[in-house]
Amino acid sequence: LTKNINLRSAAYQGFHAPGLNNMIRSYGTSRYTLANPNLSPETMKGYEAGFDYRWNEGIFQLTGYKANVYNAINPVTVDCPSGYSGCTSATQQSNSQTLHAQGVEVQGRYDFHRQWSAEAGYTLTQSILTSQAAANLSTEPINSQLPGTPGKMGNLGLTYYPTVKSSLTTTLRYIGPSWWDSLHTVEVPTYFVVGLRANYEISPNVTMFASAVNLLNRNYVTFGGTGGPIIRGQPQTGTIGARITF
Repeated sequence: LTKNINLRSAAYQGFHAPGLNNMIRSYGTSRYTLANPNLSPETMKGYEAGFDYRWNEGIFQLTGYKANVYNAINPVTVDCPSGYSGCTSATQQSNSQTLHAQGVEVQGRYDFHRQWSAEAGYTLTQSILTSQAAANLSTEPINSQLPGTPGKMGNLGLTYYPTVKSSLTTTLRYIGPSWWDSLHTVEVPTYFVVGLRANYEISPNVTMFASAVNLLNRNYVTFGGTGGPIIRGQPQTGTIGARITF
């Protein structure tokens, strides 16, 4: 748009094919999971728009997006078919859901000194069911935030450049609260994680690096799957390595 401002937009489409296990294999004893050979692919359509403002010392970016997933695959409770001995109830994967996601992301970087730079980002996200099989409405209501999808996320970073060929970066990652279940009875609490990374360029083709995840060894929980277990987050972890470009 101008020397300092870029406008950008994108539209996209994708798909996710159903697994053969859900299409051809039935299994169980008193409770059966039934195959569904009529499953069709999930499809996603989305678009986004935003702008970048650049100046000599940094960049500011703002992006908004919307996306819809059609024919989303989800287990539905069905009647037991005849011939299944001892069957008390059954589930079957079905293209029974439509999902909607929308959000906005703000991020930027500022080089406030020849040896120092800072960066930050923040994301607001709404992800909901917009349609659902009638049999599942009591346990998976529409128009409420999907389980395992935090509505707020953010990050802060500070980088120091001791020399032209080396850098030391510390980061703070924020994950806001989310829900373990669709009925929002169990909350997965907010957590913060500190990280550290060092880089040193030995030559134009070889860079050594060292990093630490969860530097303070914070004990936190993260989401594992829809209605599944709540899993402990990654403990303090260190990595040393090299990147070689040929």
